[in-house]
Amino acid sequence: MDRRSEKAVSVRVLRPFVIDVTFDDGYRREVDIEPLLWGEVFAPLHDVALFRQAAVDREGRSVFWPTAADLAPEFLYFGQDTPYGRIEFERPEELAVGHLTLGRRLIEAALDILREKILHARRRSITAACS
Repeated sequence: MDRRSEKAVSVRVLRPFVIDVTFDDGYRREVDIEPLLWGEVFAPLHDVALFRQAAVDREGRSVFWPTAADLAPEFLYFGQDTPYGRIEFERPEELAVGHLTLGRRLIEAALDILREKILHARRRSITAACS
């Protein structure tokens, strides 16, 4: 029987941006969260004094900070590749680039449709004029 549990019972700050989490099944894992320190909630954790205030929430499932930043227990236990699927993190600038690329593709597709409609209308016009 698989007895793993994703319920955090304690957290210790090992060094800036690295925590050691212990789970109720005895499993321990070191988690480096520096790549996540961006955005309104996580960026303030660059302040080491604030980062050191990591705690386990009342329900004992995740780790949180006074900034309202918290980490999902399945991420803490398994990392990015959980049994529930891969957890992906994208910085806003990466999202913006993705949206710009998507926006450009949509505009190009719309222009292609317009060109086709114009060509079709011209062909109809020429055919009608020749008749």
